[in-house]
Amino acid sequence: RRLQAVSIILACGSESSALSIERTTLCSKRSCTTSASGKPLHPRTTTSLSSHHVFLSRGGAIPSTPGLGSALISPLASAIGFMFWDKNWHGSAFALNLFKNSVVSVYFLAAIFITKSVFNPFSSTTPLSALTLSAFLGVVAGDCTALASLRRLGSRRYLLIDCLRPALSTAAGVMAFGERITRNSISGVLAVIVGVYIASIQSVGVKSTENLSEDGLAVGYGLAAAHLILDTAGAAITKRACRGTAMGPLNIGILRFGSAALMLAVIGILGKLCDRNNGRGTTSPWYLLPRTVETGKTAGFGEMTRENWRAIVIGTFFVTFLAPSLFLRSLLLMPLGIAVTLSCLAPLYEPVLAKILRGVDINLAGVFGTLLALVGVAILSIGIK
Repeated sequence: RRLQAVSIILACGSESSALSIERTTLCSKRSCTTSASGKPLHPRTTTSLSSHHVFLSRGGAIPSTPGLGSALISPLASAIGFMFWDKNWHGSAFALNLFKNSVVSVYFLAAIFITKSVFNPFSSTTPLSALTLSAFLGVVAGDCTALASLRRLGSRRYLLIDCLRPALSTAAGVMAFGERITRNSISGVLAVIVGVYIASIQSVGVKSTENLSEDGLAVGYGLAAAHLILDTAGAAITKRACRGTAMGPLNIGILRFGSAALMLAVIGILGKLCDRNNGRGTTSPWYLLPRTVETGKTAGFGEMTRENWRAIVIGTFFVTFLAPSLFLRSLLLMPLGIAVTLSCLAPLYEPVLAKILRGVDINLAGVFGTLLALVGVAILSIGIK
């Protein structure tokens, strides 16, 4: 259960940052066909602009069925990936973060060549430095603070703080991008937050914190708050840097996840050099990937069978590639707060998938949380066309 919670936090942390990729540009009531620099906007961007104006005119309602569909399918893809990740990773959280970002970079590269979306990452129109900063804040630093907080607080306390992510993202959207919110959107976001929290604590279990001191709890809560801030900052930087450009989700994804993988690799190399210079040595250091053992052997910490590796690779496709790509489409039609809110629905799918695939019983509290979250989604969907 702890590993499942770690997987969820790793994925959601990266997902909510990567998912906040938007090519639209907020503009005044007049028609916008040029960027802030005066250059003509790409045709796809102009189309996105009109979609965003439709959203503003509806006062915060989700403007289209495809937008809502993508937003709801995205966390389902994450939940499927979690099922593959569960109990299959036998290494450190840092190693998992490094591995999944490296693998998903390959996925994005393959998709770029297949769809003929090749571009020049060093072009003057490519916000490379901004996306690298976003990746560092949201993926590298954000995931590290999330995992450190989880170890100190346990799943229940951590999820209580992490479920505030939609509210923080909504506030950030209002302050940074002038996005409008209504009573319906506020009510829907709150219902989803409470419902997801109730369903989540039934899925991941609870870690006791009775032996933690007040200082330990304070550090844990501080790290959880830092993760929310880092994750939201990474999302806002990505959105501001990429709006009004012709870059698609594949281009942005390879830059963000690829740069995150490179930064994590550098951190791992530095950690190895420090251990070597200090004469320290451990059986399974935090910066190394688990070693492969023969199939049929009981794999301990730092060991994984080929079946384990295969499951992690498949899960990474769903969690870190497919889910962000689907969510991007919905983000073009709704504001940051509602988009992030719907991206947090993965824990609602997990009990159903566990029942279908593993025969695990669904408890009443989880059902209540799911229904409450669905009520929130219904409220957010008022006015959909």
